[in-house]
Amino acid sequence: MKLKGKHVFVIGGSSGIGKEVALLCTAQEAIITLTSREAARARAAASDISSEVSGLALDINNERAIIDFFASVAAVDHIYIAAGATQLGSLTEGKLEDSMKAFDTRLLGSLRVVRAVVDKMNPEGSITFTGGVSTDRPIAGAWVSGLATASAEQLARVLVMEYPDVRFNAVAPGYTDTPMWDAILGSDKVFCPKWLSPYP
Repeated sequence: MKLKGKHVFVIGGSSGIGKEVALLCTAQEAIITLTSREAARARAAASDISSEVSGLALDINNERAIIDFFASVAAVDHIYIAAGATQLGSLTEGKLEDSMKAFDTRLLGSLRVVRAVVDKMNPEGSITFTGGVSTDRPIAGAWVSGLATASAEQLARVLVMEYPDVRFNAVAPGYTDTPMWDAILGSDKVFCPKWLSPYP
């Protein structure tokens, strides 16, 4: 029960891996605050887990909102950043800036959170980023994901050099059937060998 009584913030915790992390931390009797861009989704997810879990709105793409969110927080034990998106398609499709929005959410969003909380971290606290298997095993059409997950993992390496008193971690889950894929693939979502392996 190493998390008992510790305050854990799960950024992007209304569904998928983030919600599961919040659930696991609750089982260890941690104090949980999970966030979503939409307040209703955050509250619903929190209610699903426990009446003691707080669900609040937070847009990881809005630095002012992040600063305001943590302004009243005196100290932070642990943060897990699950917020992120992906996009499928060719590099030459559409506008590059639009394709890179998913990358910016993962990388710049994580940096915004670190900027807001790094001076509030308790000893033995941690900040954990979400990378992915696509860092080492990219697949065609998911180039944004490959760049984003690699960058998220590299954050843990470079930021510990900037802030050696803070523990930075990165996790790299495999291809996971979560609601994020629902919005991207819709009724075509099939987690078959094509998606589970980068090789034809």
